[in-house]
Amino acid sequence: MSFTLQNIAPEIEHKTTEDFDSIPKYLDMDSIIDYAIPLSYHTFASSIIQDIYETYEPYREKIFQNISPHILYLSFANIGNYVIQKIIECDPNKSKLILEQIKNYIFQLSMNKHGTYVIQKLIEKIPEECLGNITKELEGNFYELAVDKDGNQVLQKLIKRQKKEENDKIFIEISDYIIMLLRNQYGCYVVQGLLDNCSEITYNQIFEISGKNIKTLINNKYGNYIIKYFLENAKGDMSRYIEKICQAIKGNVFNLSRKKNSVMIIEKVLEMGNKSQRKNIIKEIINLDQVQKDCLTTLAKDDYGNHVVKLLLKFSGEETQEIIVRKILSDPGVQKNEGKSAFVVYYIENILRKAKTFNNFKK
Repeated sequence: MSFTLQNIAPEIEHKTTEDFDSIPKYLDMDSIIDYAIPLSYHTFASSIIQDIYETYEPYREKIFQNISPHILYLSFANIGNYVIQKIIECDPNKSKLILEQIKNYIFQLSMNKHGTYVIQKLIEKIPEECLGNITKELEGNFYELAVDKDGNQVLQKLIKRQKKEENDKIFIEISDYIIMLLRNQYGCYVVQGLLDNCSEITYNQIFEISGKNIKTLINNKYGNYIIKYFLENAKGDMSRYIEKICQAIKGNVFNLSRKKNSVMIIEKVLEMGNKSQRKNIIKEIINLDQVQKDCLTTLAKDDYGNHVVKLLLKFSGEETQEIIVRKILSDPGVQKNEGKSAFVVYYIENILRKAKTFNNFKK
């Protein structure tokens, strides 16, 4: 078994170029392993090293011994990191030795676009008793990790693997920044990860923080997801939480129903709220329509608002239903066969087919 060097790595750029210069043109299996360090830095050659490690167990120890002094450098390298990942995946018992080699660089690797994958793989595969060594190095940097494109992935993996009491410690460190994290494109997922694997005390604390900041969160493109999360993963006093949402949206339901970020919350409250809460939302829109004259039809024709109109129809009494139906069907601007309003018209037609007051609607 031999490989042509030109096919393995035609363009070599790495810190061990002098090693590569001495590589023969043709390599057998043993020779490839001897040159494992320089070859690990390059796309095709690295794949061969990975394949050998995965397929030929007798060669694993020799490959590992050869690259061991370069584990840290390979972890930072755009191609080399795949070799380290493969070793961890195929040989989890080597993860302790790899962790020892990259000690004191866990945070830097976590924030690096290549190194992050090595740390994530370590978190997945390393024995549980060693997981604390990774956590310890990251302490004091949880916020920086949470808002970083690469670091947040590491933190999410760590939160998923750790015990709840360890995740409570993460919360304590970032508790003063929860609202900022919830409004961040990466941080919001970290907080949701915490909610999935934390103690009841920590869950309730995040629940209370979000409940006090609904106005801030509902209009944010990321913050609204935490409100939706709580509504979909009911724990604690959800009726009180929904009431806080109702107070936060009061007087602004029409505008929020036309926004991508907040419309989901309006829909959830209509679906999950009690009779009184639904009635107040419906009443607000009906009253506004009587003043502005085009509130209902504007929603019916809107990309997001049309969903709200269908829910208004679903949860309204017959008298209010009739007001909504008459208003929408009498507007010449409402398209019955195309556009977003067509979905509302189709929904209305289904109501009319089933309604006892069908004849009243037709008049």
